[in-house]
Amino acid sequence: MVILMILIITLSNIAMAYDRDTWIKMTQLIRDKDFEQVEKYLDELLTSANPEKIYQQYSDVIVNLERHRELEKALEFVNKYIDTYPDYSGDAYLYMLQGWFLTNLNRYQEAIESFEKFVAHFKGSIYEPLARYKLGMLYFRTQEYEKAEYNHKFYMEDEKEIRKYGDYLAAIELLDIYFAWGKMEKAKEMIDEGLDLFSRENEDIRDYYIAYYMKQIEYYFIQKDWKNYKRVNRIPVPFYLRIFYGGLNSRLKKMNTVYKYRKNEGFVDAYINHRLWKHQEVLKAEIDEKQLNKKQKLALQTMRGIAYYWFGEKEKASEYLKAANVRGNFLLDEASYYAALIEFEKGNYEEAEQQLKNYRSLWFSDVPEGHDLVRRLDSKFGRLKFFGEDG
Repeated sequence: MVILMILIITLSNIAMAYDRDTWIKMTQLIRDKDFEQVEKYLDELLTSANPEKIYQQYSDVIVNLERHRELEKALEFVNKYIDTYPDYSGDAYLYMLQGWFLTNLNRYQEAIESFEKFVAHFKGSIYEPLARYKLGMLYFRTQEYEKAEYNHKFYMEDEKEIRKYGDYLAAIELLDIYFAWGKMEKAKEMIDEGLDLFSRENEDIRDYYIAYYMKQIEYYFIQKDWKNYKRVNRIPVPFYLRIFYGGLNSRLKKMNTVYKYRKNEGFVDAYINHRLWKHQEVLKAEIDEKQLNKKQKLALQTMRGIAYYWFGEKEKASEYLKAANVRGNFLLDEASYYAALIEFEKGNYEEAEQQLKNYRSLWFSDVPEGHDLVRRLDSKFGRLKFFGEDG
């Protein structure tokens, strides 16, 4: 994704502007969890008469905190910067990071408010497309589909200006919005255009063909058009390359498992709603649990637990998810991740470590947030390593 690559390059350039000795000192303070000294340094920066110095060096520390997966502290210090410049007279990048960190901490409503303020005050900023992309994702997950479409199309138009077919490459997430919104004809039209545009014989764009092909599979699955689902049900790459498509393998495997239980429509509908972030519908689903086997019951516990998590009933969610965090659950990666996340958010890092063991043991997953939680736990236990470091 080009816009995210731009962000990464920006982060790297900021870090390179940093005084090396100060960078090393701050790195050691962060690893020692001596945030009091980090805060003291940042407070001194905020009294500087040089706005450029404040921005560059303050941003360096925030980047370093994010690099060490100290997201809560990074957000805390970004908030302090914004409190110093509440009129949005500071640097756009630091204001954008507030919504970024809130999103990564699953504080979606606050993230939406932050990004909306950002795009209102920084129209035309190089970070506006990224903020719009995030808003599109957030509004999809909060089921505000018209706003999701608007913001994601803004992002797509920017991608179109950057590179050939950029709008089609960026449209993958828009398809999820249309799936959840029930605009299936529009989704099918986009999928057909994408499949026609990207040739699987062309090595340079093969991944985009595969991405659209997978959306075609999901389209038929969500429609419960089982005849066509079986017709297209494969990842269109040679067997020896499939290991490189772990997330897609995971998603397809889950759909295929649910397909086996297609006669139980209530269970299938629950999974479809779960996939589309319609958690209220998951909890409302009328399912005769006597008709379910053990695997289905574990999956249903997982889906309900995740729904309760997003509705803020985390103790109830924890009960469901811990019970479902066992072998034999075809949604094991999700149960393990969310069970661990709840404990992590409470500061119970040892228990989070235990709950995340099953996620760590899997070959692949379509829940990339789990990998980030692994890194955050590694940071808490002093195990986090970077490329080129010993150990």
